[in-house]
Amino acid sequence: MQKIVLFSFVLLLLVSNSCSNKRAETLPESSLCDFRGFVLPEGSYENDDNCMISFTYYDFDKCKKNADSIIRISVSEKSNIDSLFLALDNYNETQLNDSLETEKWTAVCMEIPNMPLNIFLKIVCNLQVREIRYWLPDFRYDEFVFFLSNKNKQDTRKLFRNFTEKEELEYLKNTDDNALKKIEDLTKDKDFRFSFELLSAQNPPKIIEAKSVANFRWNNKTASQTQLDSLDNLISDFKNKYQQKQTNDATTCNRKALTIHFAENIPLIAILRIINISRKYELLYEVDYRKNKLTIYTICIGDDIHYF
Repeated sequence: MQKIVLFSFVLLLLVSNSCSNKRAETLPESSLCDFRGFVLPEGSYENDDNCMISFTYYDFDKCKKNADSIIRISVSEKSNIDSLFLALDNYNETQLNDSLETEKWTAVCMEIPNMPLNIFLKIVCNLQVREIRYWLPDFRYDEFVFFLSNKNKQDTRKLFRNFTEKEELEYLKNTDDNALKKIEDLTKDKDFRFSFELLSAQNPPKIIEAKSVANFRWNNKTASQTQLDSLDNLISDFKNKYQQKQTNDATTCNRKALTIHFAENIPLIAILRIINISRKYELLYEVDYRKNKLTIYTICIGDDIHYF
């Protein structure tokens, strides 16, 4: 039961309580979307019921296996997400009118190549409006997966049911290790929480004050690994040059900032990998979706690096 509660929490992906443009390429300016971040599974297919600090792809995959049905949708970068969710609303309404004697779950798997950041955010906003709480981007297969139930008051025990010993052996025999290997860099440091801020215009995010001393512009047409290597070197030099030695009696902090500018359709996975570089050098990071920039900061006494 503890594992169910934990997985319920992480599948909420740290979303607070809680889009309507015609194009999916832009974020809505007027409607509310209070997105704060999400958690990725640990890079493992093992089941550990005693683990209370993370979850694995076993926990995620078993939900798909436990679902009564799966809908697969291919979503291109130019897709109209509003129209897609209108269709899903109709489907969900039909499902809610279905027999309520037995709880039924449907896994919706949206295939999104390179999962652009703006498409990801548009989907997240739509899910929040519809109070769909259980979702996750699956970078193994370029999918965004969420779960619908035929009951408003949901009992998730069926969805989160552990496999029997026989089912688990079969599952482990058929796991896709190659798919997991291609994203192992996202979880190799066992830090799966990616904290962001995407708040309404009435409640804008708090931006750290710092002097900008360097800029980098991400180009989607350039090889990602080449840019990541360049960023790694740039961030290393930035820290070596500007990070002050912190002492307990320090009264001032001359904070400096390095800004990475990007197009709104930057792949989400690229943003996560940039964040991981800032973690590697123990620096703060902050994402400003409205201005399409990610800022990395030197640290001061009292900063909570893990929060950022």
